Amino acid sequence: MHIGYGQVVKNYPASPATNFSNVTNPGGVFQESGHTVLKSSWGIGGLGAYTGELEVAYTTPISGGTSTYIHVGGASTTLLESLLGGTVGSFLTGLLGGHYFEVEARLNGTMVASGTSSNSFTDPEVNFKINELGEYLIEITPASSYDEIYIKNVTTGLLGGTNTLDIHEIYYFSGAEPCDELLSTSYDGAGLLSVSDVNVENPHFLIDGDDTSSSEMSLALISAGLSVTQSVYINSPAQAEDQFNITMDFAGSGIIDLDLINSVQVAAYLNGSQVYTQSISSILDVSLLNLLIIGNKVEVSFTPNTAFDEVQITLSSVVGVATPVLNLYEFKILPQPPTPQVSATQICYNKTYTLSATADSAYQLLWYDDNDNLLATTAYNGTYHTGNLQTDTTIYVAVKKPACTETSAKVPIEIEVLPDIKHPDITISSLSD
Repeated sequence: MHIGYGQVVKNYPASPATNFSNVTNPGGVFQESGHTVLKSSWGIGGLGAYTGELEVAYTTPISGGTSTYIHVGGASTTLLESLLGGTVGSFLTGLLGGHYFEVEARLNGTMVASGTSSNSFTDPEVNFKINELGEYLIEITPASSYDEIYIKNVTTGLLGGTNTLDIHEIYYFSGAEPCDELLSTSYDGAGLLSVSDVNVENPHFLIDGDDTSSSEMSLALISAGLSVTQSVYINSPAQAEDQFNITMDFAGSGIIDLDLINSVQVAAYLNGSQVYTQSISSILDVSLLNLLIIGNKVEVSFTPNTAFDEVQITLSSVVGVATPVLNLYEFKILPQPPTPQVSATQICYNKTYTLSATADSAYQLLWYDDNDNLLATTAYNGTYHTGNLQTDTTIYVAVKKPACTETSAKVPIEIEVLPDIKHPDITISSLSD
């Protein structure tokens, strides 16, 4: 079964489940908003203990490198939230280790990739993420082909009692989305002494498309070597002609220390290898930097000039400087702005001018007046004719993909119209030799 989202298709395993035990509604994983419950118990002193297990199969093998997503819930909220935190979460999962779950990808019954929440899914082929809807996802990406997914819910004597794990759906994506990228996120910390040293509240607010809500990154200490990083994962890699923008501010009032702003680093990755890194202070112009220093919200643009499928934002401690909360409001991928042939020009009064700009061939050029009215849409190498101009005029040009609505930043082109020079009448009254 599959469900389409534009050109992206969500593909489900074949129904019914191939194997299950201690499971309520095993068929719930084959649809959106489904609900399957895996139950486990330690029993009484281990007597009568049981686990919840579910195995499902795809109709044909899935190629290696393709991720299957398991949308989970129902377990302890503290446990699920801790799994998003990588190293941060490992402090808590150690305490909550009496309830954990395992996942495997198999080919014809033979395991080809596996992971467990008991070690915070540190296995290289398994990750724990949250998407823009706030859905917790186990992502398993075997290097080789697979045709089965197996999940096991376990309770041990360390925690005891009875525990459940809800699974809402299991699927993989096929196809590519030309416009709105499918995003997910997680976070991690470095230099920690305890779980309270770093924190990220509502990490999915960074990717939910709402610039009024924010992910909140914070550091409890100002000791050297402490940092917190939020990662954004892009389902289909952004291309070299793309850029990404992050809207941010520092919470609270007062002047933000410049050393703290310098400590915020942004990096882009492709297939796990870093391809780009910048500090936000090196990107911002003076006016935007000053706005951030006094606590205002700014939108920062980053241009890797290469493909990327992951972006990391890192806030590091500065010794002796108190660290306010860093709010991350919105992450978005945009086309790079076009390059006009000229940024400013002069023309004679009541004359026309032909404007041109260059962009990647995948895009259209959009021409606007200074009231943001769309004047024309042309091919990537098209031109725009102004008509007769009698006053100074600013025309803006941007780009977008033909099938999409998201546009690049608008680039101004200043046209100065020279004054209309009128010569006075000259009267010749007489001529003489």
